[in-house]
Amino acid sequence: MRVSGSQLTEMLENITELVGTGYRYGGNGDGAFDCSGFVQHIFSSSFNVSIPRTAREQSRFGQRIDRHGLQRGDLVFFRLGSGRIDHVGIYLHNDLFIHASSSKGVTLGNLMKPYYHKRFAHATRLIEVR
Repeated sequence: MRVSGSQLTEMLENITELVGTGYRYGGNGDGAFDCSGFVQHIFSSSFNVSIPRTAREQSRFGQRIDRHGLQRGDLVFFRLGSGRIDHVGIYLHNDLFIHASSSKGVTLGNLMKPYYHKRFAHATRLIEVR
């Protein structure tokens, strides 16, 4: 999906407003999010587009891209516990991504931190800035 620079800016503003929002498994708004509910909410509120609900389903959506070619708005996926995709975030820049952490709520993460670096699965691109 092609988006304008102003739509990308709107997405970043929507993200900023939600930093610090609490975590709740299955949460997709109303004061709490889980990781995939957060991503789904951001794409819906920023681009008026519906994407799948779970991290695993979201990981099959969009174009798979190389980790070294990440751009703002790309989705980053992780295997945190079960060996299957079970966590998702939105890439920002310089190895930083935003996600709903079960311990911190909506917060920044860093792909180079050992915890995330080791568990990184792949990334997909849903938007292209025109």
